[in-house]
Amino acid sequence: MLIVFKVHGGTTYEDIKLKVNQAEEMARQNQGKNIDTVLFFDEANTTEALSMIKEVMVDRRINGRPIGQDLERLQFIAACNPYRLRPSGNISTAGLSGKTIIDEYSKLVYRVHPLPETMIDFVWDYGSLSKEDERAYIGRMVEGITGNSDNLLVDLLCTSQEYVREVDKSPYCVSLRDAHRCIVLVKWFKETLKRRGDLPLSKLSDSRKYLKVARGFSLVIRSFVLALAHCYQSRLPAAEDRHGYRKRVSVFFRKHTNHSFQESSFEAIVRADQEDYLERMELPEGTAKNAALRENVFVMLVCILNRIPVFVVGKPGCSKSLPMQIIRSNLRGKDAKDPFLKTLPQLYVVSHQGSESSTSDGILKVFNKARRYKEHNKSGDVLPVVLLDEIGLAEVSKYNPLKVLHSLLEPGDGAFPDVAVVGISNWALDAAKMNRAIHLSRPEPDVEDLFETGKSLREAG
Repeated sequence: MLIVFKVHGGTTYEDIKLKVNQAEEMARQNQGKNIDTVLFFDEANTTEALSMIKEVMVDRRINGRPIGQDLERLQFIAACNPYRLRPSGNISTAGLSGKTIIDEYSKLVYRVHPLPETMIDFVWDYGSLSKEDERAYIGRMVEGITGNSDNLLVDLLCTSQEYVREVDKSPYCVSLRDAHRCIVLVKWFKETLKRRGDLPLSKLSDSRKYLKVARGFSLVIRSFVLALAHCYQSRLPAAEDRHGYRKRVSVFFRKHTNHSFQESSFEAIVRADQEDYLERMELPEGTAKNAALRENVFVMLVCILNRIPVFVVGKPGCSKSLPMQIIRSNLRGKDAKDPFLKTLPQLYVVSHQGSESSTSDGILKVFNKARRYKEHNKSGDVLPVVLLDEIGLAEVSKYNPLKVLHSLLEPGDGAFPDVAVVGISNWALDAAKMNRAIHLSRPEPDVEDLFETGKSLREAG
């Protein structure tokens, strides 16, 4: 019998003591039934009370008291994230570097404490998946979610995982969670494109050329491109990295299809869908439809509708908050102006303002409020959204409040949270949190982006 104890930054000595007592009691009940009782400390090195976990596992004592001397089938297991430094180039703080200079954990891949030396002899390092094993896992995932084995999708996912690791110079930046989210979105985009349909070309002024290109590809290819753009391209922080990514995956589209698929084809398919959603929405007067707004609205909207957590990371002024306001004001259920938007649920947004004094209890209360609203709304036409604003500031809180996000963002069994979650930050959080969400990172605007923004502002004015 397994007892899972989700350890987080707020876990205390008393919490551990109570859980050990619970395990002992359960082991006594299982005595003579040929049943093992196992207490599993998940992410054990996230708490400052790690010394007590060491005492339980290594010394089999709790506050000096021997644990279950008559209980031979009571066992303890712990899982830990590695204590590793981030590559220096990956500690980006969007001009607020002072906040992370005083925060020692910002230099780590995972915000964890080093293990006591007496625990090191008991560590079993799982390492990471080989390319062959990762491909085998992804192949099974594709078949399990889409119902068929698609070599093109498997190639695209394996290549995307490899490319992001090359750019980030870290093996921890992507995981099989990213592949799983991408496969889910492939299925969703295919169904949504068929149900939504494209706007007439006459309604799209500057976007006609993109839609014409997009219409030249099947719904399957378009759904592949849109899902890849969400899960992989959107996380790349530099325009040249995105260019290299589109070039890399285009090779496989040409290899598996008869189309002369180019990098520009990938761009056109994504741009056409971004423009389609914006054209259906009412925007505040004077809003520039630039690249940042298009991508942020698109990624955030799709993640909300699928209840896939998303963290939007970028410097101040890169349209992180405005897209949420636009989505909120346009997703009004049956009161929406566009026929397609009428079919989408109305949003109920619950906000939490992150700060250096944020606590785990404060974040839990926000999630509980959103869940209660969902429970009271039996019709199912309202979707609660938890908006975690300035979540990066909460991460540097001495209370380590964001450890509770692990179980909130990943309830288990491969399911997404029961409420949508949007996090906004000026810098990326640690890998354990970022891996549990889609990561949207806006590159610096180039000359073309600035020209497009000025042009759009002139037309809006």
